[in-house]
Amino acid sequence: MKSIRGDRSRAVKLHRQMWLDMMLDLGDDASPEKRIRYKRDWCRRNFPDEDIAHNCFLCECAGKLYTSSQNCIYCPINWSPLVAYKGGLHRCYVSYVGGGREGQIFLDAPISEILELPERETGWKN
Repeated sequence: MKSIRGDRSRAVKLHRQMWLDMMLDLGDDASPEKRIRYKRDWCRRNFPDEDIAHNCFLCECAGKLYTSSQNCIYCPINWSPLVAYKGGLHRCYVSYVGGGREGQIFLDAPISEILELPERETGWKN
């Protein structure tokens, strides 16, 4: 999905739409397995000819490679309000402040909290 690379507003809009649909379809506390499957299926259904990095429009926007997380600093969402260890990395795959069994915000946090996360300031970096 080359057209979304660097398109922050489109990435955030699609991110929020996918997570809102997930919450409406699966509830606020969907299991990690259901979230992963839902993201994959949602992307396939809505973008059948696209290969979206990690089935995540934010990763795709930031240019995150499958083998590297170095571009997470360009994620357009500010994950810091949900990060368990303040001063740590503010990324979706670090431990959620409310705990959880997977140790990753996008798998453990209530979906409503993910939807409430603000965008990062224009600089995009931590």
